[in-house]
This record gives sequence, C-alpha cells and structure tokens, in this order.
Amino acid sequence: YNFRGFRWLQAMIFAIEEINSSPALLPNLTLGYRIFDTCNTVSKALEATLSFVAQNKIDSLNLDEFCNCSEHIPSTIAVVGATGSGVSTAVANLLGLFYIPQ
Repeated sequence: YNFRGFRWLQAMIFAIEEINSSPALLPNLTLGYRIFDTCNTVSKALEATLSFVAQNKIDSLNLDEFCNCSEHIPSTIAVVGATGSGVSTAVANLLGLFYIPQ
C-alpha cells in the first residue's frame, strides 16, 4: 500500500472538485479524472494506459487533427503519472505515441 500516493490522489481529487465547483475558475470548462491502480508495476500501468487510450477512441494518428486545436480539442488533454519514476516513464513513452502529455 502506497500511503503517500493515496494522499496525493486525494489532494488531486479535492483540487479538481474545488475548481469545478467555482464559477470564477475555468468557466464553461469541467475538469475530470479517471483513476487506475498500477500496483506499482509497469505491466499493469501499460495495460491500463492502453485501455484508457482505447476508451478515448484514439484509433489513428492524424497530426493535423491533434495540432489544430481550433478545430478539435481532445477529451483527454494530459495524464498525471504514477508516483514511481519507472512506471511513469513507461507510461509517458506509450502516451507520447498518441501525443498525450504526462
């Protein structure tokens, strides 16, 4: 059990909910989150990442679509990585193929 990671998770959820509930912050925009437990293993993290990417329907790479934000804004803008650098590096490398920053 990673208590430090759990505390960070709780802080992130609190911050997102505070931002979403304030009409003065980011009007007409709602932040969201989906949480995946990697069990601090690269294989579980990559499995969750592939599932996440598939669920967001990023089936092919169309550079024009991803680079011209005035025409298309993807539902996933970025991903917050795991607490461990080994897991985060593997996930960042995979997400980079889909132009999703971590």
